[in-house]
Amino acid sequence: MIKLFLIGNDKHNSLDKYSHCINITSNFLSDILESNCIMVNSRHKFTVVKEDYFVVDAYSDDGVIEAIHLPNKKFILGVQWHPENLDDEFSQKLFSTFIEQCKNS
Repeated sequence: MIKLFLIGNDKHNSLDKYSHCINITSNFLSDILESNCIMVNSRHKFTVVKEDYFVVDAYSDDGVIEAIHLPNKKFILGVQWHPENLDDEFSQKLFSTFIEQCKNS
């Protein structure tokens, strides 16, 4: 079970196409996106609390966890933004990797 808490500001609840940068801190996600910092949209009021069973892959500048994955699993990745609403190279890389992992299962 993933624990959530209220962020307490509206920076992460925006209708803008791109609202803030995320800093990618893991090789898992940076290998997929081929970047260490990307702009994302943001429409959430909650964030996950760090637990030992998942790896944090990205944070926003204010320390909010923006991406996690489960190690030792084929492909379990969670992101706090909406790549389905972004037509950019990073969203395409996420979806392409997901589809490739599904094909190889």
